[in-house]
Amino acid sequence: MNREAATAPQVKRELRLHLQNLNDNDLAKVNAFLRIGGERLQCDWTVVFDGEFEVLMRGNDLHGTASPAAATVCLADAGTGQHDAVEALARPLQYEALLDALSAMENRIASTPALRAVPRAFPPDARFRLLRWPSADLLQGDRDRQRLASFLLTRLVSLDELARLSHVGKPQCAEFLALLATTGTLDIAAADAVAATITARAEPRANHQEFDAHHFATIRHGLGLTWR
Repeated sequence: MNREAATAPQVKRELRLHLQNLNDNDLAKVNAFLRIGGERLQCDWTVVFDGEFEVLMRGNDLHGTASPAAATVCLADAGTGQHDAVEALARPLQYEALLDALSAMENRIASTPALRAVPRAFPPDARFRLLRWPSADLLQGDRDRQRLASFLLTRLVSLDELARLSHVGKPQCAEFLALLATTGTLDIAAADAVAATITARAEPRANHQEFDAHHFATIRHGLGLTWR
């Protein structure tokens, strides 16, 4: 075996960590802990604040979220609760806790292709509908996700409409829509395209009715029949 090939370092897969609603102290700790302990992780982690990402780390967002998304790490003040799950971390943020959470995310992403990437934000006027029912691993036995899927199955809805109808928070709705988009199960249409489709569907019907009336009048006239 070639000695250089045997000793060549293994290239790490890149993962992007999107930080949201974290204070300055949290941001400094995350960056410092990644610099210090990055070699312990299987992947090469990069902190981002916009664009595409694989894992979301958000702060002050645990209340009322019993089952966070599979690609989300939540950070909240101590005493908020729900810190027994690896996705939920308590302040002050600890070095070992962060690395353990990111390591768990690496394993989960590697075993769940549908959750490997979250796309950019949708257009403001976008409307959504399911093309087919999501897989069980995407729903994860989560009642909120099941409720959202049921509303998306029947008709096109906007993000605001989905949040209002389902009584699920708008951030959770947007996150679920993003995950659905990666699986090819979500139909995404702009509002003007929806209006054009409705108009296009209505016009042939009107033309058809007008043709029928003229057609039958011609036939009756040819047969010498008059209207009574």
